[in-house]
Amino acid sequence: MARMRVTDGQEEFYLRGYKLNYVKLCITLITTIITLGLFGLFLYWKPDWLVWALYSESSDIHRCSRVLIKDQYNRYFLRTLFNKDVRCTDLMGLICRAFSDEAPVQIANFRCFTFHKCLYMFSPSGGKVERFPAFHGLLTRTWIDQQLNQGLCDPQVTKRRDVYGNNVLDINPKSIPYLLFTEIIHPFYLFQVFSVTVWMLDDYVVYSVCIVVLSVFSIFWSMLMTYSQQKKLLRMTKCAETIDCVRNGDIVSLWQDEVVPGDVVALPASGCHLNFDCVLLSGTCIANESMLTGESVPVTKTPYMPNDDISYSPKLHSKHTLFSGTNILQCRNFSQQKCLAMVSSTSFYTSKGELVRAILYPKPMSFKLFLDAMIFVGALVCVAMVGLVYSLVLMVSRGLPLADIILKPLDIITIAVPPALPAALNIGIVYAQRRLRSHRIFCISPQRIDVAGSVDTVCFDKTGTLTEDELSFNCVVPVNNSGDLGGDVSEVDAKLDRHLLVGLSSCHSLTNIDGKLAGDPIDLETFRATGWSFNETGGADSLEYGTLAPSTVSSPKTSAASQTEVAIVRQFAFTSEMQRMGVIVRDASQNHFEFFVKGSPEKVASLCSSVPHNFSKRLEDFTSLGFRVLAIAHKPIIGKLPWHKVQKIAQSDLEKDLQLLGLLVFNNQIKPASRPSIVKLQAANIRTIMVTGDNLATAVAVARQSRLIENSCEVLHLLIPEDVRDVSAQWHDSSPFAMTGTAFECFSKGLENTEVFRLLLERTVIYARMSPEQKACLVEMLQKSGRYVAMCGDGANDCGALKAAHVGISLSELEASAASPFTSAKADISCVDILIREGRASLVNSFSTFKFMGLYSLIQFTSIVILYWFNSTLGDYQFLYIDMVIITSLMVTMGRTEPNDKLSKKRPPVRLFKTVIFVSLFSSIIVQLVAQIGVLILLSHKSWYEPLVDPEPDPYDNVLCDENSSIFIISGFLYIVSALAFSSGPPFRKYCYTNWMFVGVVFVLASCQVLILFHRPNWTLLEEYLEVVHFDDAWFKAQILMLILGAAAFVVLLEFEVISTRSASRKTVSANLYREQVSIGKSPSIKSGQFDSHFEKSTELHPERISVL
Repeated sequence: MARMRVTDGQEEFYLRGYKLNYVKLCITLITTIITLGLFGLFLYWKPDWLVWALYSESSDIHRCSRVLIKDQYNRYFLRTLFNKDVRCTDLMGLICRAFSDEAPVQIANFRCFTFHKCLYMFSPSGGKVERFPAFHGLLTRTWIDQQLNQGLCDPQVTKRRDVYGNNVLDINPKSIPYLLFTEIIHPFYLFQVFSVTVWMLDDYVVYSVCIVVLSVFSIFWSMLMTYSQQKKLLRMTKCAETIDCVRNGDIVSLWQDEVVPGDVVALPASGCHLNFDCVLLSGTCIANESMLTGESVPVTKTPYMPNDDISYSPKLHSKHTLFSGTNILQCRNFSQQKCLAMVSSTSFYTSKGELVRAILYPKPMSFKLFLDAMIFVGALVCVAMVGLVYSLVLMVSRGLPLADIILKPLDIITIAVPPALPAALNIGIVYAQRRLRSHRIFCISPQRIDVAGSVDTVCFDKTGTLTEDELSFNCVVPVNNSGDLGGDVSEVDAKLDRHLLVGLSSCHSLTNIDGKLAGDPIDLETFRATGWSFNETGGADSLEYGTLAPSTVSSPKTSAASQTEVAIVRQFAFTSEMQRMGVIVRDASQNHFEFFVKGSPEKVASLCSSVPHNFSKRLEDFTSLGFRVLAIAHKPIIGKLPWHKVQKIAQSDLEKDLQLLGLLVFNNQIKPASRPSIVKLQAANIRTIMVTGDNLATAVAVARQSRLIENSCEVLHLLIPEDVRDVSAQWHDSSPFAMTGTAFECFSKGLENTEVFRLLLERTVIYARMSPEQKACLVEMLQKSGRYVAMCGDGANDCGALKAAHVGISLSELEASAASPFTSAKADISCVDILIREGRASLVNSFSTFKFMGLYSLIQFTSIVILYWFNSTLGDYQFLYIDMVIITSLMVTMGRTEPNDKLSKKRPPVRLFKTVIFVSLFSSIIVQLVAQIGVLILLSHKSWYEPLVDPEPDPYDNVLCDENSSIFIISGFLYIVSALAFSSGPPFRKYCYTNWMFVGVVFVLASCQVLILFHRPNWTLLEEYLEVVHFDDAWFKAQILMLILGAAAFVVLLEFEVISTRSASRKTVSANLYREQVSIGKSPSIKSGQFDSHFEKSTELHPERISVL
């Protein structure tokens, strides 16, 4: 079959179909047996190779048994094809809709496969692949009415369970033996098995045993960590609760994992934990969605009113949808009826299922350092091959036994490629993670710590991130009798207009939970300002409202006026997309219902028949000072309507010709840590951006208060223009841009992948009225432009952006932190500075450790190659001393150096293959080579020196000799010098002398080396175990010491004075758009002509104007 592209909005991949080729199967089995399983392991690691070795491509999907999938990150997966029988009328309707561009579906058996826990199916012709459609596509008015009373029958339940499976998030936890097996066959551990085997056969027993013990410990530790994470995820996905369900016309109690899509369930009044998505059909529910969104404020869910024109969608009708993973705190219905809901999705089709899928199959992190490291390891393998050939020639020419000819060259490979390299690279990350934990910053993806060191752009949410969550009521600005916005009223009392007073006290989504008023902070603050009381239990006179139990609000009891009681008959919940909420209320003293709307001033004003002429000015007066402003409007519902008809009125029908009542103004205080944190980031040339759903003018004011932009800096507001001439007429080169979500979406679609759009991204520092999807899109756009992006938000509407960013930082301690690799228990942005400093220190440590381990291998490789020339080698205890005492102690302590206290304008490199890195490593290689050859030259000029005469054929029998001792002593000093030279300090880390443990280790090791060099004669420990010769020549010892000091001075000065100062990058933009960042609040200048010429040529989008804020 031809290569097919599959895109379903969540996954994007390519696939081909294959059938088993028995000839290839036989050849592969024979090859695997001959290679002792090695060929099979390669096929296990590379699914695309496995397909090449076992299968043949087939054009007929019905003859294919496997599909090879290549995802958007160039990873390969092999999946099995199977038949799925779909003999169900309503499900066939969904399938026909999915394959609407093909001929009508006439069959019930489809070829299917599963990928990332989702079912995909081929069309009958095999020319199209679609994810099996979600069941909620069937939820129309007619279908719901048919199923509401009778529920599903047994055959329907069986068929849907067969298609959608049980309502279980089956993560298939791997058994301990399987995890152990997968750990053992990892290339790293297989190389260790190879190394240990070579060493054991070569009688290098002690070090082999140490490596085996460490490897076993590492394998079991990694396996237990994986197993514990699986258990934690399993606990997160389990739900052992029952639910009342309508089946065959009767209500039965079922475990939640037994429900299927289309089931009608009755929600308990006391609440429950949901394990499926459902659409609320009757009653009102209070839900805690903190697991999914990170927002701890309970949300109100209202019944879904089916519309023949608009089909149900969980995204569009989220205020009517109860999502899996949420806690239902309270359910209320009229006349004490049950709250009914219809199951719309189960298992991995639910919102919680999507969250679990994101955890199971995260976006791979393609960090250039790790890719370069693999290339460098490949280069070491090439060096090892050269050494292998060299030693092979020497062994053969000297007539060594066949076993030695095989083993000695193989030993060269284990020396040139350090088995401990992966573990060494993780040590610095472990220290950084521990330090982050001390700052109450928790990490679920440790590899992201290094990535945090590369961040050059940070996006901040506003409310709850830069500003306090709690808003304080400032004043209300009512519309006066003349139709204008009047003066500020700070005290809300009975003197206010009745409609405004009723609107302030009733237009909210508050509820009583355990006797405590709970809800959105703005709603709480507004309601408290009115002084009214809230009652959710109804009363004896509640029949006046046409129902038994509405929520009511009551005015304070005073002697001057009778008490007003207003029933909240229906709520239209707030959504980010609509930017407003609404309620239908009934005053017991009135003979009609009333409708109130509260939301963003711009949105509410657009729904009003007229607005005061001073509306824009008053709004700007408040927002320019950083106040949070909402508008409230009103409309009477004329006519005596029964309550059940009121429940079915569409919100769009009510939101016409509203009457504006006034503005609500709240103090929006900046968090104390926001301003100093942003100043630190900008001083380090890290770009800071605000991404908020709030009003643009408020965002600009908060940006000035938090020092995101300077107070005196003009901001250009990008709108969608009508005339290109307005752009050049109001152009200011030094001013940053601000735009709304609507403008961003327009620009991103009209100018996508153009140089001008990238310039717009570089100039814009404030994005307002951004939806959660637009926030995530912005992060992805910045990443495409070459930036390393961090996103910091409170987890409510930022989950998508937190997932998309290179570094997501959630300020919520709730379970929504699963969407973010980092979570700060301290809810302010001071964690960003700490995380970037730790990331830079960890990244620099990774480079240092990599260079140290690479040089350690090359020093030891050089030592062995030189000694092989003299038919000698290092002894077992010499190897043990070098590997376990010197290298391990240095490797473990190097990474303990703490990050610098101040963020530097420089930026650490992200690539291993940079000129300065090569200069550093190559210079050190030359120095160590010169030092080892130099000590042999010094040795050869000594009168007392006697070369080996008639040495034993086996190099291990010639360890105790002058050549060996000289190389062993000087190489030991070289390891210490290398560690010291690569322990760079500022600007990213503190000076190495602050790392007292590392300094202590260096001092002890250097003392040991001096002791070995100047040891007294007949010292059994050195001469019998380490096999070191005693040199009587004091001048020779002094020459060795001077040689080491000279090498140390050269390497350390080169590393600290040249390499460290040049390796840090001052660039702030990887895409080479700009060479350096300008001062705070200003952006790199762009000539207006660049805009004019582009917009004149563009046929898709023409900007309207740029107004100055």
